[in-house]
Amino acid sequence: MRKTRSRRRARHLAGALLAALVMSAAAAPAGASWESPKSTGDYVWRAVRGEEFLKDAFSAAPEGTAPVRICRVHNYRDVLIGYLDNWLCQVGGDGMSRPYSIFLTLITAPDGAHWQKPEGEEVPAGALELNEGYGPPTYACRVTYEGKTVVGMVRESICSAGYVDGELRSDDYEVLVGGGSK
Repeated sequence: MRKTRSRRRARHLAGALLAALVMSAAAAPAGASWESPKSTGDYVWRAVRGEEFLKDAFSAAPEGTAPVRICRVHNYRDVLIGYLDNWLCQVGGDGMSRPYSIFLTLITAPDGAHWQKPEGEEVPAGALELNEGYGPPTYACRVTYEGKTVVGMVRESICSAGYVDGELRSDDYEVLVGGGSK
């Protein structure tokens, strides 16, 4: 009787683990890949773990300065954009900097991608939506503050980025734009 119960329990636990694995894979948003590079359209995102550093990854930094890597976090049904700092994805919001340990790094952006200042309250024509259909439109923005380039998201015509232990909000920023809109 005891062996039968423990076998049933083992089968039940194995089945529950398998179901959880299948459900989590089915629930993963398109473009999410936690193990290997994932190409979605003109973008390639990749998980970065530990000491692995992607020297060929797309950089948000101005020419001639230290590279700044763009990262993306899937948070519930929203996509958050930030930058890689101390092997964490730093995302700003709610007045604070939130470091995430599970994220994807932008390896390749569409050909001709560049940074452009918005005119007025609207994002520039051709601004690249990095949410890939999940949640509200999400645009990457960059700000140079105290000599450091940080990346965040455009929210209500403001660039919101995590910085040190707070949120940096700036109306003087650039937006990542696709190839044809200079």
